[in-house]
Amino acid sequence: MKQEIKDILSKYITSDKNCSDEQVNNILGGTKYQSEVKDFMVNNWTEVLEEETELEKDFRPILHKVHHILRVKEHHDKNRFQTRIFKWYKLAAAILLIPIVVSSVVYFLADAKNDKLLASQYSSISIESHQGQVINFDLPDGTKGVLNAGSKLTYSLPFSNNRSLTLSGSAFFEVTHDEKHPFVVSTAKVNVKVLGTKFGIEAYEDDDFTNVLLEEGKVMCGIPMHGKQVIMKPNEKLHIEDKKILLSNVNASDMLGWKDGLLIFRDEEMPVVIKKLMRWYNVDISLEDMDLEKYSFRATFENEPLEEVLKLLSRTSPIGYKIEKRTTDKTGKFTKKSVKIYKREK
Repeated sequence: MKQEIKDILSKYITSDKNCSDEQVNNILGGTKYQSEVKDFMVNNWTEVLEEETELEKDFRPILHKVHHILRVKEHHDKNRFQTRIFKWYKLAAAILLIPIVVSSVVYFLADAKNDKLLASQYSSISIESHQGQVINFDLPDGTKGVLNAGSKLTYSLPFSNNRSLTLSGSAFFEVTHDEKHPFVVSTAKVNVKVLGTKFGIEAYEDDDFTNVLLEEGKVMCGIPMHGKQVIMKPNEKLHIEDKKILLSNVNASDMLGWKDGLLIFRDEEMPVVIKKLMRWYNVDISLEDMDLEKYSFRATFENEPLEEVLKLLSRTSPIGYKIEKRTTDKTGKFTKKSVKIYKREK
């Protein structure tokens, strides 16, 4: 069956009349042949790069970028048929565009003046998850991870020899061991250096704090603003806020449950809870009474709709809430869902 899929796709990209659109739609329209399609695309791209050319250039950074784009997937929408169709049509478009991409690259390389332009276009990658979205990602060195809602991860290519990344937001990493090439994640307040481990970082730009959670292995955290270094052991949490640095023992797997679809609050006060809800559900939330900021919450939710979460939170505190009706702007686009949280009268 694998060879049959390859033959159909090969005919399709060469405009063979014996290959119909219906055949290709059947292959790309679901998950049954997902591995075969990915293998075909990777092999097709590799074959193009291995063809003889007068220009001796290193296309591996471009290949890494293409591989990465194909691997990134949306976590929340992975079971929706429409999302799967759209994803595979993007893959199909990538197949059809390969000759165009290669010819464009050769055109640029024909002029030495454009070397810097090519380098600038393909030297870095950004992975971004929008509000209400959690995505899984694979890095070129084999490292796997999960990017939390409203986060952005950036790194340079080639990556395997320089495993340095910049994070804004929250992410979990399962780092491939490479003793010669440390893995470094930089945020506004902390630089985390590892060889091979499992850990998470929470470093949103609109938060006053940064957290590092270590599940396995060992990490060294450099804190430039304090001129300090902290070596962490498994099941420890490093909390950095203003002049405060706090290292505590925790259940790291529990606190990193967001990567498995769990919305977790661990004695967190209302302002932090609201930010988490806004990112998780892609909504706007306003707090109508500042007295509510002092209340803290401890709960775990799995696949619960926003209204159910608000209802359960209201049982442990004197809060009420109102979900505003969504409206449309001048272009007909729906506004983001809006919630008002107020102090409930006794």
